[in-house]
Amino acid sequence: MSSPRAFTVQAGAGRRRREATQEKILAAFRGLLESGSPVAATSVDRIISAAGVSRSTFYAHFPDKRELIARLAAEDSEPWMALAQPVLSDPSSTREDFEGVVRQLVVNWHEHAVVGAAIIELAEYDEAARAAWQQTIAGMSQTVADHLRMRWAGRESEHADPDTVAEVLAWMVERCCHKMLTDEDPDADERAIAALTEVVWRVAEPGA
Repeated sequence: MSSPRAFTVQAGAGRRRREATQEKILAAFRGLLESGSPVAATSVDRIISAAGVSRSTFYAHFPDKRELIARLAAEDSEPWMALAQPVLSDPSSTREDFEGVVRQLVVNWHEHAVVGAAIIELAEYDEAARAAWQQTIAGMSQTVADHLRMRWAGRESEHADPDTVAEVLAWMVERCCHKMLTDEDPDADERAIAALTEVVWRVAEPGA
């Protein structure tokens, strides 16, 4: 009879295999998108061929291509969220702190621009992809709303509803990054960083 420890070891090994397979599929999908494959034309067959797995293996880990989109969106937002969290957890964060967060957001957006564009493209016509992208934006929005609540504590009557303000800011930033950031204009990043920092700071500290 197998010992409890043997079951634990086997379960751990199985989990690592599943995670490795999922990462292989996700990496294959990301690679196809980054090579220029339109998201609508990137079929499951192309993904499994690039990943070197069977169709049954794919569906054992992901219900459909939309789930891949959701996972990539979550993965790509993690670095920025990790950097932003300390700043947004401090109600006394300065304008310079906000600028650092905005700058990292722009860097992060460039690093994952192809995937981001693919997600936004799919979200335009696919309800499930749209819901996944909205969930990603909502996570960022909630973090900003929590910061505004802390920052405005004791003077709430002077400000609009922090949840609505944060949601507007999140979608404004998404549109700005998607439409304004381009490798063709070397000055676009600095202009966008300066403008976004100004807007966010004026919202956080209207009288500053």
